[in-house]
Amino acid sequence: MAENPQTKAGRSTGGETAHLRILATSDLHMSLLPWDYFTDSEDPPIGLARCAELIRRARSGAPNAFLFDNGDFLQGNPMSDLLAELAEAGRPMAHPMIGAMNHLGYDAVTLGNHEFNYGLDFLSASLSEARFPAVSANVARRLGNRAEEDEHLVAPYALIERQIVTGTGARRPLKLGVIGFAPPQIVLWDGPHLGNAIATRDIVEAAQAHVPRLKAAGADLVLALSHSGIGSAEYEPGRENASVPLAAQEGIDALICGHTHRLFPTSGGPRIGPVDHDAGTIHGRPAAMPGAFGSHLAVIDLAVVRGEQGWHVVRHASRLFPLRGLDGSLPAADPQVVELASPAHLATQEEVRRPVGRLKGRLHSYFALAAPDPCLTLASDAMRGAAEALLAGRPEEELPIVCAHSPVRSGGHKGPGNYVDIPEGPLALRHAAELYVYPNRMVLTELTGAQVLRWLERSASSFAQLRLGEGNQPLLEADSPPYLFDVLDGLTYEIDPTRPALSSAAGMLLSPSARRVSDVRLADGTPLTEEMRVVVATNSYRIGGSAGYGVAREGRLLAESRQALRDIIADHVRLSSPVEAVARPVWRFARLKRTSAVMPSAPAASEVLREPGAPEHIRSLGLIRGGFGLYEVRF
Repeated sequence: MAENPQTKAGRSTGGETAHLRILATSDLHMSLLPWDYFTDSEDPPIGLARCAELIRRARSGAPNAFLFDNGDFLQGNPMSDLLAELAEAGRPMAHPMIGAMNHLGYDAVTLGNHEFNYGLDFLSASLSEARFPAVSANVARRLGNRAEEDEHLVAPYALIERQIVTGTGARRPLKLGVIGFAPPQIVLWDGPHLGNAIATRDIVEAAQAHVPRLKAAGADLVLALSHSGIGSAEYEPGRENASVPLAAQEGIDALICGHTHRLFPTSGGPRIGPVDHDAGTIHGRPAAMPGAFGSHLAVIDLAVVRGEQGWHVVRHASRLFPLRGLDGSLPAADPQVVELASPAHLATQEEVRRPVGRLKGRLHSYFALAAPDPCLTLASDAMRGAAEALLAGRPEEELPIVCAHSPVRSGGHKGPGNYVDIPEGPLALRHAAELYVYPNRMVLTELTGAQVLRWLERSASSFAQLRLGEGNQPLLEADSPPYLFDVLDGLTYEIDPTRPALSSAAGMLLSPSARRVSDVRLADGTPLTEEMRVVVATNSYRIGGSAGYGVAREGRLLAESRQALRDIIADHVRLSSPVEAVARPVWRFARLKRTSAVMPSAPAASEVLREPGAPEHIRSLGLIRGGFGLYEVRF
């Protein structure tokens, strides 16, 4: 274990010692069973049912173990959607995720941003089944003049009192304080349907107010459950990913981070400022982020000593237990979790298998980040039809409509199985849901041409800056998730990735004068001018302006759909059946002599390249680690 730099020579280290083990999941997104409802097939390396065995192993031989969840546990797949729909219809089911957490003995959870996707009534009803507290220090029903005066939605923190076993076998009392935080952008992302029901405060501001109160209430140690990513070390009020400045706050002993689905610590990971992968620390304090969907379990071991002022940490170690072993093996699913999930699982299977239409051609997302994509075309057609209906009879119906949509199932951290690939033939509800997996709604906003151009530049920042005349360069910026690449259907345009990007992959402004995107035209060929007025159809998450899409917040809000986007797509398929798998040529890369790049995609993508109409500028280079295929993109 590493020594805690916060332990000074003047503090007592001669008292009783004990070993504490902090276990945590994060961003489970309703992954209870190893099942993918979008493909209606087994998805082995995910799920709390399998992760339960990791929890059991980690607890073995560690009598002073605590178990927590770091948020985003209630939403994420068709099962969660169905549970919310049944509750709204007055036919609620016992929530299987809460039941599984009760069974596994979770000590506390914090709320992530997706806990709010289905509204406060559903959230409250779900939490009412829990035998553990939910904490969140920066989400309130009403903000006071000071953070201490906020009227919180749930308790800002909790004290877990435990008789722990010391090194000598004696039992001694310990009070572990647990405090939670969520991205303050919740009020933007879910604002359209939450209204003024909640308010949020800056994460660091809330910590500075409540951590001292938690210590004053008797906490020996404080664990921060931070549903926030490991971002910049610079403090900026209202930051979405604020775990680094949060870790610097006095009184916090350890952190669980989340929200961005990353892994921390990782073997050989870089040390960037106060973030140290080798030590497993942020600002010298032990921290962990266990990915998502139950793929990893976070484990923080704390050696603590009891001195005159209570218990304090003298050594620590942070690590991740992966679900898949080095030999490729996976733990068996916990039978009790499987039983608890079974009623909802069977109901969800029946729902997602419901027929909605027929498909002509093969619909896939294998090259959505390198060429026009048929999935985005189909989703945009659905959005455009719904937008026209919302604008009917209003002056704005005369304005051009641009649909901003991004690849959702297109690889990324979920691996080579995370792609859309639907064969020609019958379409079920699960297929429509694949095209947009979140419960967000469609929002219409009016922007100027100049603002649309900035939107395009932010989207084009997903690509790495290429060097002219060189080959085999990474096409995509490292750690740029596919859902940050918005395609604006209703326009045509060209992207030159040899030019500087407007922002980093995370959305940090790099070059305000960046001009990667050119020859921008409306669908009828009219050049887009800065003075033009355009209606942009997007989703309720993007309208919040996070990850560098602040321009989305600058427009004049016109309307919001009552339906979720996935339902809009399902209705479009039902009414337009049969639908065709056609990729509209919305965007293209600039021609770059003797220049090529490489990108990962699924091995099955190589089959698509042999089919009629396949993109001619892409070819397969074989397999790479992680189960992906590698593909060359020529310009």
